[in-house]
Amino acid sequence: MNVLIGIVIGGIVLALVESRHQGITAALTVAPVPVYRPPQQQPQQYMVGSTAVDAAENVGLQNGLAALNAIPVVGQAISSVASAILGPLLAAHRQRMKDATTENQRVSNAVPSFYDKVIKIVNYYNAGRITKAEATQALLQLDNDTYTSLREFVGSPGTAWNSNLPGVCDKSCTVGCCIYNTWLHPDIVSVPGRKGVIPLMSTGGSKVLGGIPTNKYAFVAYPAVPITVRKS
Repeated sequence: MNVLIGIVIGGIVLALVESRHQGITAALTVAPVPVYRPPQQQPQQYMVGSTAVDAAENVGLQNGLAALNAIPVVGQAISSVASAILGPLLAAHRQRMKDATTENQRVSNAVPSFYDKVIKIVNYYNAGRITKAEATQALLQLDNDTYTSLREFVGSPGTAWNSNLPGVCDKSCTVGCCIYNTWLHPDIVSVPGRKGVIPLMSTGGSKVLGGIPTNKYAFVAYPAVPITVRKS
């Protein structure tokens, strides 16, 4: 009898244990499995120093790059964000000069466009939107483009060019040479008696751009424009 009772009790205990095990298994199976969600990505940014440009502005960036890529680069390449700012300026200057078909017309087009671009580049630099290196490369590119374009007419009757700096305006240095060697180029680099914008970025200070007086090339006279350049 005792044996029979023991068997019955053992069966009941086994049933209870198995029932509890199934309950635990069911509870574990029902529990939701955690789902991994990757962190939400932020809009891509293009960085230059402390300047950020949202990816939404990438169209303007690409347009600037395309404009700059069409221009032969002088010296170190300009960064992508600076290219978006400076590329259209340089491309517009080249086109402005290209529209002219004579030396006189080209100089007449080049002078106001040249100084407009110098002032804008200096303003971008002063505002911290471009670095000293980027401003320097843009100014050198502007200078090179102007020189190359104005020299294209040398060889035509009544045109001549020499390497005097500052320029001496006579039959050996006609209008393109005269204006470039005396005012445009010296306002970028330094020549005796005239400090350029590029060296001024190292020291900071003020200078006068242009100031081309009325002369036999009166159609290219340009007013004196004072500017201040911050020290890098």
